Amino acid sequence: MLVIRSSRGDLTLHDVKTILAGVSAEPFDVVLLSCKAYSLDDAIDSFAPLVGESTLILPMLNGMRHIDVLTQKFGEARVLGGQCVIAATLNADQQIVHLNDTHALTLGELAGGVSERVQSIADAMADANFDVFVSDNILLRMWEKWVFLATLAASTCLMRGSIGDIFPRRTAGM
Repeated sequence: MLVIRSSRGDLTLHDVKTILAGVSAEPFDVVLLSCKAYSLDDAIDSFAPLVGESTLILPMLNGMRHIDVLTQKFGEARVLGGQCVIAATLNADQQIVHLNDTHALTLGELAGGVSERVQSIADAMADANFDVFVSDNILLRMWEKWVFLATLAASTCLMRGSIGDIFPRRTAGM
């Protein structure tokens, strides 16, 4: 069972269809790749046998190195650019908890422009109750996010605290 708790609407899915690494299946249309950078090689190994001639790989990782790794392995024509902006965590019951109202996904062609294939992925995601954007310059969007995250990480290291310690919430009347 997959459970998501969100101010934008809760979701509970029973009998979620999954596939284990090493199990034979038809090639996927799209691989939505979301893992930590240190797990990228293992993730690639798990889905590589399911990448066919027309499979598109849409990574949602922070940073930029994964683009080089994926294009070397699968070719530039199969890899798209993408970024996701959301704050979420797992609670004690292993439910996904959406922590704020931000929940956006942006995708695009690495070479720039807006293609039919990218637009069709965005259209398929249109009713998923999150914000989906197509970018004609996805690499710029990805670099902007990476610079933001790197700056934030540097700030928390220099201040020796979490972002909550550095920028505590202000309440009315204080």
